[in-house]
Amino acid sequence: MSAGARARLDGLTGDKAYSSAADRTLLRRRHIEATIAQPRDLAAPPPG
Repeated sequence: MSAGARARLDGLTGDKAYSSAADRTLLRRRHIEATIAQPRDLAAPPPG
């Protein structure tokens, strides 16, 4: 790599504080796979 070149992330692991829709949208737009847990109060209820 040359000086100033940046590496591109393939994936990102984050905690519940970074689970906002805006953060997920930004990562998706940059083609970065996110593994971020969702807080219980924002998670969808189980099917059934």
